[in-house]
Amino acid sequence: MITLGVHEEITAASPYSISVLAMTPGEANPYIGPAWTNQLGLSTPAQSPSPNPTFKIYPGRMYMLETGSNSWTWADVQFNVPPGYTMYLGSLYVPMNPRTSFLALSDETSGTWQESFYVLPSDGAKWLAPGYSAGPRVDDVNWSISAGQLASGILAGSLNWRGTSITSALLSAQSLTFSSSASTINLNSNWSSYFTSGPLQGYLYPSSTPDQVAIYSAPDGSPKFISTNQIEISIVEITGGGFYVSFYAPGTPIELTNNDPTQAWNFYNNWTASYLVNSANSPFSGSIQPKIRS
Repeated sequence: MITLGVHEEITAASPYSISVLAMTPGEANPYIGPAWTNQLGLSTPAQSPSPNPTFKIYPGRMYMLETGSNSWTWADVQFNVPPGYTMYLGSLYVPMNPRTSFLALSDETSGTWQESFYVLPSDGAKWLAPGYSAGPRVDDVNWSISAGQLASGILAGSLNWRGTSITSALLSAQSLTFSSSASTINLNSNWSSYFTSGPLQGYLYPSSTPDQVAIYSAPDGSPKFISTNQIEISIVEITGGGFYVSFYAPGTPIELTNNDPTQAWNFYNNWTASYLVNSANSPFSGSIQPKIRS
């Protein structure tokens, strides 16, 4: 986890607050701020108390900052991000862009402004061609693979494998997170709408939304399938520890075992690139290696 700080200037005629909410199911909200009463009216900006609020987050996970008051006009919010990390901010229907501040506007009435964000190590993987990875960093166990670009040229994001130390937890796909630079389609809630019927299921990337990333998560919350208009990514856990990350051409036919997305996904084309993450020794003895499959 990393620590962020936040500073706010706001014109408010009633108490105001800042909260940071977790978007990952089961994760506690990092910060629920008190109602600050040092408002100075609608013409003079007040500042968040000193020292600025701080909170801890997980890199690669989505969060939402909320701020507002019963009577306010604007708020200028700035984040303090640690060196070596990049913050991506965006509101509803707005692509996530690298920045550390935003300006919220109101109409002198009550209301809440929401801004989504996540923070990633500055590893450079998202700039690579789809399926290519940045070299592993052992200082904080950080390895990332590019998911390429979307139809508009927006970077799709990257699949990230990271931990603060080398433990057996890195042999689980739960150590993977996908950080999207665009809006996403949650296949878990409506997966059948994106597959053709019949024994051979063909995944239908929605042509009407070429700038979205489709994601299906396993029951434990780890990513299992990621699709853009440029690539399909499959993550398969290995019994006994470890997992495969494989890349397929978009539109590759897929058969779902027993027509159940929680079971095995069978791809009917060869992968174009594939990585294996496992332990050099069994049982685990402190050594883990990601390697390219041939």
